[in-house]
Amino acid sequence: MKSEMRYCLQIIAVITALLLALLSRVGSETPAMCSVVQGLPGLNGRDGRDGASGAKGDPGSQGLPGVPGTPGLRGNTGPPGKVGPKGNQGDKGENGIQGMPGLKGDRGNSGPQGVPGPKGDKGYSDSVIETLRAKVNNMEAELRHLKLNMAMQKKALVFSKGTSAAEKLYVTNGEEATYEDAKATCTKAEGQLASPMNDAENKAISILSLQYNKPVVLGIDDKQNEGTFKYLNNEKIVFSNWKPGEPNNDNGVEDCVELRTNGIWNDMNCNSKRLTVCEFV
Repeated sequence: MKSEMRYCLQIIAVITALLLALLSRVGSETPAMCSVVQGLPGLNGRDGRDGASGAKGDPGSQGLPGVPGTPGLRGNTGPPGKVGPKGNQGDKGENGIQGMPGLKGDRGNSGPQGVPGPKGDKGYSDSVIETLRAKVNNMEAELRHLKLNMAMQKKALVFSKGTSAAEKLYVTNGEEATYEDAKATCTKAEGQLASPMNDAENKAISILSLQYNKPVVLGIDDKQNEGTFKYLNNEKIVFSNWKPGEPNNDNGVEDCVELRTNGIWNDMNCNSKRLTVCEFV
């Protein structure tokens, strides 16, 4: 507002100066002289427009890395975490040392008298005892006779198609069968599949194998636990005569045992057929 007022005053002053000059020039007889009246300073011009943007400057040089700051203070300990899951139960520890025996207690009171037992049978007279004694003697004689007959039959069986070792008799029917079928045959004959428990019994069975030129299936297997061979009564074997490198459970199906003509053992498939030899005691 002030700048506009100043501009108007300057214009008025210029016009007034021009009018005075003209008047003095007309009324004077003397030649006109141009007088110069210094005008008032002009108004400041307006700001010019922004110039064009300059070219992009060169990148500045990279400064040196700053010095690492000092470590901050350690924070407060956080709240405790949740309780983890319960671990597995540990193995049972060994039994501790037996403690000292306690002090002997006081003797207890005597219990009440028991009820009298039933009356015993009447004793035998001397004549009855003699009769019983005679019967026992007769039974002993019959037993000796039976043993003699059995010994004779045993010798006959051994001579025909059997062998023996100590008190065991080994007999074959000359037929081949699988492990289960051979076991059933011997059970039906009130015996069991041949199961040698020492070298003498093993040799007695190998004689039959050699006579028939066939391997014998034994009453031994590891069906329940691979590598643990047991007899038919589920007891671990106490004697073996394995071929070197056997048992090897070839193809994972050899759970039974065969005895070859030389008395050597080999594990075999239980479904293979071998000579049946039964054992009698």
